Amino acid sequence: MGMNSCKKKEEIIAQKAYEPTTMNKFFEDYILNKDIRVFQAKFEGRDTTAMYADYTFKLYKNTYYDGPFEARNSTDTFTGTWECNEDYSKLILNIKKNSALEWVSISWKFKSKTTTSMELIPWFNTDGDRYVKFVK
Repeated sequence: MGMNSCKKKEEIIAQKAYEPTTMNKFFEDYILNKDIRVFQAKFEGRDTTAMYADYTFKLYKNTYYDGPFEARNSTDTFTGTWECNEDYSKLILNIKKNSALEWVSISWKFKSKTTTSMELIPWFNTDGDRYVKFVK
């Protein structure tokens, strides 16, 4: 039964990946393909916002639930991928080959999403030692 339910869920997500819902449209209109910057960041309880002042991030659309992810600063561009679950409560970021951005390459839980910002906390741990707020 477990295998069938997983397959069924994957089929539903695959079908919905190309059908816009209200949440799909919100994510596409206000987050995807938009330059975003770190407004506030915390890692291991320390304020790390200044480390990312030079970075611009962008989530590109492959489907409504995944796509390429890019981080740029004044000298380099780093690429990776992003993935969301069906209800947009979870965001998985994977940035490659950049030790400064390893902390962002985890599963995040949306704390909030607005037309101008998104706040993320770790999916696995919400004790406040990691946090990031992106703004447009």
